[in-house]
Amino acid sequence: MNRLCTLLLIVLATTFTGCGGDKPRGTVHGTLKYQGKPLSGCTIILMASDNQTHRAETTKDGTYTLTGVVYGPVKVSIQQEVARVPIRPQFDARSGKGNMSESKDASAPPPPNVAPKLAFTLPALYADPTNSGLSFEMNSPDQEWNADLK
Repeated sequence: MNRLCTLLLIVLATTFTGCGGDKPRGTVHGTLKYQGKPLSGCTIILMASDNQTHRAETTKDGTYTLTGVVYGPVKVSIQQEVARVPIRPQFDARSGKGNMSESKDASAPPPPNVAPKLAFTLPALYADPTNSGLSFEMNSPDQEWNADLK
């Protein structure tokens, strides 16, 4: 019975205090904007003080939520997916070989999976957490962090 009580106390102690040296973690949420408009379809990446990265996609209204971010200084990067035009293989009927080059036929219709042109392109500066100028101090279990990029 003593061993059972001791084991139960150890389990309870580690459950409520965490494993040795664990730093507290919290949730970050907020809204990202670019020139006053919601920044949708982008990826926000947080680099926490424990060198762990946390990423989330922004919603249509520019909001995001990230959990498990350790307390301390946090660097932020925001990345935008750039539309890519797929390269279509060209087939040379004379040689019977394919060629992975862009089509030179201006009359050919565009491939059906080309993403629509973006309304704006986010400056590349924001993609690098060390140079973006975006950071904050994580110090709450439920913290809000908003940004309006220029």
